[in-house]
Amino acid sequence: MPNLHWTSEIIPIKQSMGVMISLFGGWIAVVVLAGLYYLLAGILSPLAYLLCAAVLLMVLAVILLSWLQTRGGTDVGNTVKQYIGSGMQ
Repeated sequence: MPNLHWTSEIIPIKQSMGVMISLFGGWIAVVVLAGLYYLLAGILSPLAYLLCAAVLLMVLAVILLSWLQTRGGTDVGNTVKQYIGSGMQ
């Protein structure tokens, strides 16, 4: 996923897959949460929905944090080593 083929230092900052995931990931999260609210509006009150959404987002944040602390850094490091080791600098 890292963009290691570039001619200018700006290219990996502006045109990498990580930037696209960060940009569109937030939009997708908002659309999904809004769609869920639309579907559950007749069942849950707005306060109950916000509480459920907050708990869901906290659980996801804890899962991502635990992955990052255990395996995440190793996965990224191995990917970079594969690119460098294969002579694709």
